[in-house]
Amino acid sequence: MSVWLAALYTYGCPELSKKEEKKIFKFVKNPKRGKEAVKILAKLEPWIWYQVIGKKNKSFFLSQKVIEAYWLGSEDLDLEFRGEDLEFLLAARGQEPARLACAFKGQMMEKKGSFLLHHNLTETILLTKTSLFEREEFVNTCLIRSGEIISVKKDYFLVETFWLSEKVKKREEEIKNLFGVEAREGEFVTFHFGIARQKVPFRAHQRILKITEQILKI
Repeated sequence: MSVWLAALYTYGCPELSKKEEKKIFKFVKNPKRGKEAVKILAKLEPWIWYQVIGKKNKSFFLSQKVIEAYWLGSEDLDLEFRGEDLEFLLAARGQEPARLACAFKGQMMEKKGSFLLHHNLTETILLTKTSLFEREEFVNTCLIRSGEIISVKKDYFLVETFWLSEKVKKREEEIKNLFGVEAREGEFVTFHFGIARQKVPFRAHQRILKITEQILKI
């Protein structure tokens, strides 16, 4: 289930080849041949962050709770880090997928205070505020976002969600229901690259919003 969750949120990643993306899609729809999915996922940056979270919380890095924490936040695991907490990443410098992770660590070492480690922060920390605003559409597509379902159609949901700009704003969006998420009006779903991933409780939606708001403060 944990590898399945990693594959679910990774599908659509621009770093996947078309062949790899097709394999990840098949695995999400029919969770078999997990070893093949693991080989693909191990080449991507989130693999490093699972290890970072697992190390701090003394948990197996491919456990359900660790992978869920990276993508959705957590009420149980400690996700509060400082730049110096990532010192051990230096040993992996120059190795993919650790290259961007090391660059992230360098950025955080220069900043004061702590931060909540999450996919949305790792995706944006290397951007300046100017480049963030210049690439709003692309950046928001890459973020894990969530929203309340306003209406349900055959192949998509209309949701009220948040949008990262000079501040976090509300807006409505249509998102594809490629994976057959079962949810009704008034319920909340997460989405990534314009595709619905899971139905989540309201507290998870609030947690993702809070984590995303920290981007503008760091």
